[in-house]
Amino acid sequence: MTDYQPRSGHRGRKILLTCLAVLVIFLAALCLFLRVTEIRVDGDTGGADPQQIIETSGIRKGQSMLLIDRAKAGGAVQNAFPALSTASVSCTLPGLVTIKVNESQVRAVIEYKGERWVFDENCHVIGPAEAGGTYVKVTGLEVSSAKIGREMTADTSNSSALTATKTILTQLAERGLADKVSSLDLKNLANIEFTYDKSFVVKLGSGSKLEYKLERFASVIQSLLEEGKTSGTINVSIDGESYYSP
Repeated sequence: MTDYQPRSGHRGRKILLTCLAVLVIFLAALCLFLRVTEIRVDGDTGGADPQQIIETSGIRKGQSMLLIDRAKAGGAVQNAFPALSTASVSCTLPGLVTIKVNESQVRAVIEYKGERWVFDENCHVIGPAEAGGTYVKVTGLEVSSAKIGREMTADTSNSSALTATKTILTQLAERGLADKVSSLDLKNLANIEFTYDKSFVVKLGSGSKLEYKLERFASVIQSLLEEGKTSGTINVSIDGESYYSP
């Protein structure tokens, strides 16, 4: 009589199934343990109710932290509250969820389909312009869509102007200079310029190296204001050079 010996393949399948079962049990236990116990809203809400922000995110207490779609939750908040420039979600063990928001720093306006629409430094549309409102007037930018809570879009022929707009407004906002910009002219993308403090014309030239050019502008305007200058033309369009003329 010959003794029966289990095949190695059969033993391998049993080991694999056992490992999978252990993994499933582990993940189930982890989901039960990592539950949301607290939800916070941090940052400048722009007047929005923090509780409404939490409800809009779709995140609830008792929910498994492993099942939270952070990008989707942040996007829902930003779309529902157009005055917020950013909204991000982070999870901290054992059960804290933080929704970090920032209010838009720029209020720019553009003509679209016969109406004036306000957008922020990230080119997200905030809503219709209010009569008498103070905005950065943007000219030379043609967009193909402008929906509240969404980023404006442009066709191929205008994509460079949209990119330049976003870069300029973002860089000025990061340097704390956006609040004194009254107009941005992109009608000629080889000679972009904007008006600062209503009396300084700033020439950027083309849309290349905008971050570098605006860094130089920030340095120049600080020096001019310290010297008591109140108007003039600042030219930072030439690589490595800055010029001022009264």
